[in-house]
Amino acid sequence: MANDPPAIYYHTRRASVVVPNASPAVIPEIAARYGVTHLLLDANRTAPFAPLFAGEETWPFLELIRVEGEATPDTADDYRLFEVIPEAAP
Repeated sequence: MANDPPAIYYHTRRASVVVPNASPAVIPEIAARYGVTHLLLDANRTAPFAPLFAGEETWPFLELIRVEGEATPDTADDYRLFEVIPEAAP
């Protein structure tokens, strides 16, 4: 799941679905329906995902596995990669 699925496909040849403009609480449903295993958030995330991106919020079905770009002054290259944990869904 990413903000720009076509870019994910271009760079990795892997399919992706778009990050919804809804609460992160919908991730387990989307993950189950489309086989989503990871969530990639970047500077262009939707507004409901801003607290998750900023590290101000956590969800039991998301495990942060990588943070990139925070050491640079340019926030445009920052991203956070989460693994979706299906068994932790509510």
